[in-house]
Amino acid sequence: MRNITKLFGLAAIAAASALPMKGTAEPIVDVSFAQAGANSEAYFNVTNPDATYDSGSFKFEDALMPVAQAVKDNNVDYVNSSLDEIMDEWNISIQPNEVYGGWSATRNGSNLDLTNNGGFPGFDYTEWLKTSDNSAQDEFDFSVNFGGQLDFDGNGNYAGIEQLARLDSKVLEGFTGKLDELNTYSTDINQVGVVPEPATIAMLGLGGLITSIVRRIKNNYGHY
Repeated sequence: MRNITKLFGLAAIAAASALPMKGTAEPIVDVSFAQAGANSEAYFNVTNPDATYDSGSFKFEDALMPVAQAVKDNNVDYVNSSLDEIMDEWNISIQPNEVYGGWSATRNGSNLDLTNNGGFPGFDYTEWLKTSDNSAQDEFDFSVNFGGQLDFDGNGNYAGIEQLARLDSKVLEGFTGKLDELNTYSTDINQVGVVPEPATIAMLGLGGLITSIVRRIKNNYGHY
């Protein structure tokens, strides 16, 4: 009986060790923007403070859906396009920064998979190390180029509601870094959208104030 109990105990330990484990440390995901000429880009920077990643997965469509919706709502060339069709035109590329050699960024349904091409780490591809091992090799950068989709008025410049911005809304576990077959680290990420710049918001507020004053004059004195 004791042997049977021991066998069951070993089986339970083996089963538990086979379950996926989620790490406690979280990667750091930041986003910056560049808008010049007729193109606009969002740059995503993923840093590993406490892990060496074998690959990563980014909830691409969830994070950038507000941008696609803004294009559909404001660009007359895309009013009849689906959000997927709009996003299919975007150009995704890995930036030649700390971790890039031997890596690829591939659309996989609604996600973006960041994977190395295999072979020997350090020879066939750059290792995506944790900060404590090498702070000069812990950051993976990729960009999304929207082309001229955000040039809503067609003047080749970006202003007002054509400006990219980091939103307060978040995508839960928007990025997941994979260490091996069993262990992953995940973090929430901010969505990216298109919102008025401060000067435009102020002008909109002024316009609302003027409209309110005109309405009050009409109500008090009739039409003029």
